[in-house]
Amino acid sequence: MEPLVEVQYVSDKTKCPAKHMLANWVNVVLQSQLKEERKKAEGKSHQTLYSPFPLPLSAYKYIELTIRIVDEKEAQKLNNKWRKRSYPTNILSFPLECPLNLKIPLLGDLVIC
Repeated sequence: MEPLVEVQYVSDKTKCPAKHMLANWVNVVLQSQLKEERKKAEGKSHQTLYSPFPLPLSAYKYIELTIRIVDEKEAQKLNNKWRKRSYPTNILSFPLECPLNLKIPLLGDLVIC
């Protein structure tokens, strides 16, 4: 399974992680989830796995995720809009919540400040 990671740089900070580093991080997390799915299928794990998808991750050819790197001003604006908290935060997550009968390989969006 291949993660398709879109990275949007909205911050003017110069020390933001490169797209390939973020994509690698996503890949490590997804590979870990796949490993746990395999263990569970073999009866070697009793861990409860969370997945936003109606099918196991192994059923998808790719998974999409958008990561948006923002400055404090935008982080505060989004935090206020979605969480009613008027201060910047370091991360916001917006998981895709679609009906179970839709098999769309979208994880959602992460906003990182």
